[in-house]
Amino acid sequence: MPGKPLFLVIEDDEPRIDFLRETFGTYVEIEWAVSVRAFLAAAESISPRRLAAVIWDHDLGAVGHNRDADGLRGIDAAKVVDLPRHIYQLIWSLNPVGAKNIYRELAGRGYTSVDCVEAKTANRAALAARLTSAILAWRRAQ
Repeated sequence: MPGKPLFLVIEDDEPRIDFLRETFGTYVEIEWAVSVRAFLAAAESISPRRLAAVIWDHDLGAVGHNRDADGLRGIDAAKVVDLPRHIYQLIWSLNPVGAKNIYRELAGRGYTSVDCVEAKTANRAALAARLTSAILAWRRAQ
């Protein structure tokens, strides 16, 4: 068994990462990228056997600026990332149009387990349940 499962996350909002750490920190490792460039580099370096879920945000950067330092958004990563197509993909952007665009992009590229849940505090139980299911699926596959 390759150790703890891994969540690969593209997200600029640290409180969301804190939620992941508080909820899953003892069960998973979290590879957190705040930019498309860092996310893609992490995706290339991670062993696919360790990957339990990929968590997507669309808007990166300060409020009202919705792009990372290179002028990119989550959708830009979704267009080029190359990961095993069966890995669970959770889009949790507060931008409903951006979330749908990432969903369409990933599904259109053959990713078979793509899900959207708006990243609001009220949805934390749903987010936790979906990610717990991803961890359990990862464990069964080991």
